[in-house]
Amino acid sequence: MVKSKKKRNYLSAPVRVFFHLTKRCNFKCKYCFVDAHALPSRDELTVKDIKKVFDQCQELNVLLVKISGGEPLIRKDILQVISLLKRYDFSATLNTNGFFITNEIAKELVKSDIELVNVSLDGPKIIQEQICGVPQSFQKVISGIEKLKRKNIKVALEFVLTKLNCSYFYDLLSIARELKVDLVKIFPLSLAGRAVDQAKDYALSYEKWKDFYLELTKKKISNDLVYKNIQIVPFNCNFCSWELYYPLPAKERKNILKKVWKIDLEHAIVPTGDFHCTAAINCCAISANGDIYPCEQMMGIEELKAGNIKENDLSRVWNGSEVFSKLRGLTRKNLIGFCRNCENPYCSGACPGEAHFLSGNMLVSDSRCVRD
Repeated sequence: MVKSKKKRNYLSAPVRVFFHLTKRCNFKCKYCFVDAHALPSRDELTVKDIKKVFDQCQELNVLLVKISGGEPLIRKDILQVISLLKRYDFSATLNTNGFFITNEIAKELVKSDIELVNVSLDGPKIIQEQICGVPQSFQKVISGIEKLKRKNIKVALEFVLTKLNCSYFYDLLSIARELKVDLVKIFPLSLAGRAVDQAKDYALSYEKWKDFYLELTKKKISNDLVYKNIQIVPFNCNFCSWELYYPLPAKERKNILKKVWKIDLEHAIVPTGDFHCTAAINCCAISANGDIYPCEQMMGIEELKAGNIKENDLSRVWNGSEVFSKLRGLTRKNLIGFCRNCENPYCSGACPGEAHFLSGNMLVSDSRCVRD
């Protein structure tokens, strides 16, 4: 831990590194937060470059490398990349759409001791193929998951909640039960990348979100679900995001959050400066071309680029980047708008990356929040 009187305390090295191996993807999701595409890329990192990243993560004692994209399994050399992982002490997870999973890839993932494979699945066939834009892809994804489970690999389904698939969530739980996956994660739509221009078409209103959240909470309390291991993952670092906090009845809020969603407000960890964003505090991100950012949600924002792994050592960027230093200096007092003076200590507003994509300023308040 690096302590500072002028800046927020930050770790001497990142705990988590988000590592995008490619920006290419065979799916065409209209609200992709990384704006992935099918076009070939000339500046994608080579296996040699990727090994350099892994080596530096090992030297920094990084605990977790989260491998993602685009669709990482679209790379022709992906087996070489996966095979590298067994040389290192850090844990690794893989994010994939599941389409390219083969028995050979599953076998290599077992050898690499992969901690978890997160597979994007936004509902049953009828809605999944509408969202991803690839006909006949649903069964390929299901088949890929089955290959992973036959190898006893831990699998989580990632469900991005939108207007299109909100009514299909409980169908997804039936699929999760049949596949015997280990976890279902619900992600509210991240308003970054392509989603910025699609928000009106896909983002749930607060009223729709509240109905969904309260119904799911009620079903969890009454044990009325076919699949029970469910987690809601807002795209921010708040101890308890407003999406989870305000919809609940005030008198029952703390009890429900603790018992149902495992969020213990009585033992909340409120960071220095009452600003919860962990970008450049305990994590950073590396894009497919090697650019280094404070967080995955900030990828593609030119002014938040801190260097490139081909030219800069990750340790030097972590400890010497002006971009990272600026973020570490932020507190709630720097926010613009109502989030600055909000009395809710468990939330410090919008994800700065999302805020920048929406307004051009990472410090603006979250206009979607509905306070008491």
